[in-house]
Amino acid sequence: MQPVSERPTPKVTRPPNQAGPAIPLLPNTESGLASSLIRARSAVCDGAFINPPPGVVSTHSLPSLSPPPHPHSSPRLYLLGVMSSLGSAASIEVADCLFCANHKLEVCRECEFDGREDNDFALGFDPSPERGSLELAATTTNKDGEIVCKKHANVDCKQCYNWKKQLTKLHKDAKKAK
Repeated sequence: MQPVSERPTPKVTRPPNQAGPAIPLLPNTESGLASSLIRARSAVCDGAFINPPPGVVSTHSLPSLSPPPHPHSSPRLYLLGVMSSLGSAASIEVADCLFCANHKLEVCRECEFDGREDNDFALGFDPSPERGSLELAATTTNKDGEIVCKKHANVDCKQCYNWKKQLTKLHKDAKKAK
């Protein structure tokens, strides 16, 4: 092994037409795409800003945590990657409240989902783990794939999805039970 003082210093270059930190270039021991990948990885690991060569996909980008929504679905029905207090990751949003995606419950022991805290915050209440849970009325999906109440076939049904009124009653009942 060569002493540090005798090692050749690597060539340094800057991305074309850009100001920024220099990119160390490795000796041409390999050619083509493999060499480009080695230089790109070296530059990224050293903290330098780089423009990867054409055709090189960055291996340092974070993957998306959730799949993109279906083009014909409503954002309200999009499965959320939301972690509840019990650790479930499958929920749906109906009129600004979260429910278990499988059973349509605010608190689902089977799926380990508890959306009470999130729903309390969303509707302006202080979280109360003692309160009862909301239940989603009978639902169906319309031709656009949106969840609608079965009785009125309405996405924003004020009679079936009046969560604020239901939560007010549940919070009062929880205070009385103390």
